[in-house]
Amino acid sequence: MHIVHISNTFPGWHERVGGAEYEALHICERSRERGGRVTVLTTAFDRRPAADPFDVRAVPLLETLVPFAARFLEVLKWYLLQFDPVAFTAVTAQLLRLRPDVVHVHN
Repeated sequence: MHIVHISNTFPGWHERVGGAEYEALHICERSRERGGRVTVLTTAFDRRPAADPFDVRAVPLLETLVPFAARFLEVLKWYLLQFDPVAFTAVTAQLLRLRPDVVHVHN
């Protein structure tokens, strides 16, 4: 079974993570132990761990395409839009390419 997890951040790849992200990591580990294939879609990495047990892929955000207006776009998305067309397009393309059995969305 192929499971794709989608999360804003992911332990080991991002510096700032919370309890929800650690729970996502726990679910990924249990799925892999039971023979599942796990892919994680998340935002741009802060770092890459030495041991990479999962197929973790970075998804671009609108702010990454327009870095000079990143702060403005982040605030605009947070308070008005609640939508990122760049991330939506990238995630949709990844899901069509991967064709997972299950998609688990965190956050």
